[in-house]
Amino acid sequence: MVNHSSYDYSSTNNDLFVFNKIQPIEVFHVLSGLNVNTSPGPDGVEAKFFKLAAHVIMYPLADPFNLSLSTCSILSSWKSARVTPLLKSGDPSDVNNYHPISIICVTAKILEKLIFNQLSHYVNQFNILSPFQSGFRSNFSTSTALLKFTNDIFSSFDRGQLTGAIFIDLSKAFDMVDHYLLLDKLFSIDLSQHQGRTGRLFQARSQSCNQATLALPTHACSHPHLHAWTHMHVCRPAHTRTHTRTHT
Repeated sequence: MVNHSSYDYSSTNNDLFVFNKIQPIEVFHVLSGLNVNTSPGPDGVEAKFFKLAAHVIMYPLADPFNLSLSTCSILSSWKSARVTPLLKSGDPSDVNNYHPISIICVTAKILEKLIFNQLSHYVNQFNILSPFQSGFRSNFSTSTALLKFTNDIFSSFDRGQLTGAIFIDLSKAFDMVDHYLLLDKLFSIDLSQHQGRTGRLFQARSQSCNQATLALPTHACSHPHLHAWTHMHVCRPAHTRTHTRTHT
């Protein structure tokens, strides 16, 4: 019988981020939440088959996922994607008017969701993100961002001050993510600790990718959040340690 109780992500190492061993029940929850209407990845296996057999395959899937965490390596097939161009607007003959949709394997989606669950819990538990960041966060939206903005304007009016604002619209925002900058942001909140294994796992995910996945895949569940964290202001780093990156 499957235990449907929630899994506790709490770490025994205070505020030091460490990947916990992935339990079969965690895999089951992610499998049960799969969207069966999505297209299959390069391997051709559809999400509905994973969801139907969730109570059985949660056990054998947990083993390779934990092996990936412990060895800081990711199967090359999990870093491949099937890219579909989606016309946004304008002239169909202009390639700049297309948005590439990268569809990865279902197993890769499951692993990324499991990793994101632990990482998100850590970020929220220790209030690492700025309370004024509204993008890709639970219980936050454009409404909360607008409320903060308008409140600042009215507060300035009350104090007799002027308010200036700069709005930036990033074209192809996911494609513009600097992977080195993203890794530095993750390192700054202590994801490089515990013998460096956490940081190396993210490096393994961003390196040696097929050309189709050099841009952050749109259908990968964690990537919108990682994109937001690239621009995040870290309120309270867990530790004040210096990370040195060497370019080769």
